[in-house]
Amino acid sequence: MTSDALKALVTRALENENLEKYELKFRGGNEKGEGYIGELTFVDVLGEKSNGEAICYSLVLKIGGKNKTMRPIVRLGFEREVQIYAQVIPAFWKLQANFNMDLFSSIPKCYLTLLSDEQEALVLQNLKSTGFKLYNRKSVMTLDHMGLVLKLLGQWHALSFALKAKNPQQFNELTAAWKCPANEIFVNSHVGHWMNVAQEHLLYVLKESKELELLKKYQEKTQNKLATNIIKEILFMEEQQIVITHGDCWNNNLMFKYQANSPTDVTMFDFQISNLSSPVLDLSYFIYAVSSEEQLQHFQEFLQIYYQSLSQYLSQMDCDPQKIFSFADLQNHWKKYAAYGAMISPLTVCDSLVDKEDAVCYGNKHEKYESIIKSVEGKRNVAFWARLIAVAKHFTYDSYY
Repeated sequence: MTSDALKALVTRALENENLEKYELKFRGGNEKGEGYIGELTFVDVLGEKSNGEAICYSLVLKIGGKNKTMRPIVRLGFEREVQIYAQVIPAFWKLQANFNMDLFSSIPKCYLTLLSDEQEALVLQNLKSTGFKLYNRKSVMTLDHMGLVLKLLGQWHALSFALKAKNPQQFNELTAAWKCPANEIFVNSHVGHWMNVAQEHLLYVLKESKELELLKKYQEKTQNKLATNIIKEILFMEEQQIVITHGDCWNNNLMFKYQANSPTDVTMFDFQISNLSSPVLDLSYFIYAVSSEEQLQHFQEFLQIYYQSLSQYLSQMDCDPQKIFSFADLQNHWKKYAAYGAMISPLTVCDSLVDKEDAVCYGNKHEKYESIIKSVEGKRNVAFWARLIAVAKHFTYDSYY
């Protein structure tokens, strides 16, 4: 997009901010490995309001990519994210206002959503300007960071459950026509092939590590199916207890705020793979993407943290957690749907550990994911194998449920 077009987008986004004058400072965009569905541009707006007050806006412009082969996925992803910001979140806030709750705010402020025949765009608050930071994706996530994310997911899922309980007609109107972006990306696109390549590498790791019993049990549990086949089955399972998921909850889409080096707050963004599914699709995706064996030893604690947050939020909206989604329901859903996160984790773990200069370009279907695996193997083989084995063990053995 040209600089003039970007300026016009910012002007439109801030037209209700009562700015008398302003200037723009553009500060770069996507790094390699980012921008699968959209292109990012960072801009600071230095302005002055009509009353003379100086003000600064730090924004992220998210623009639909023009790669012809990716356009259907780009369009679907942007449609979903626009729906989340323009329709779903306002519905959640209206519901919360009925119960005098503090409104859910663990997301960037959205200044503009745009869907035209030829263009998709969002203008969002740059969370870094408010003190939020990305977590080091190469490191497993600490328990205190994970606890904040699990509480956040509990709140996010509770809003869906409550809206569905209090206003089922509105919930259905919001979501009835939804397609499934996760199926298009994780199954039908080249990313699905990469996922199967990563799964094949996991089997190789189990064999080379002499984890032969685990390998046998893993293959029995998956019935030797491709990762993409298992993911598709789960995405289209009939299920009554569903929520609007985040869809892509891992390091790259989470930011934290700190006090004295301890995390105190978390926010999430990028809703382009959001879907109607079991809450466990978010939970398994997140837990398996950021954990090592040490973290997974706290699995029951993770479920308790999540469920306490979910149930507290539901109670504030006059909903009975035991009737809507009990802890036993959560445990049963984990048994049915945790394979979703387990099938995706070999890919996300590899993406977490790869150096920026070696990262895969998700918009390029001709990339060979084998080369990405080889890069990680050459630099972080021990950590890579340990995390793959840890998730395979947790997923495979029923004693963890």
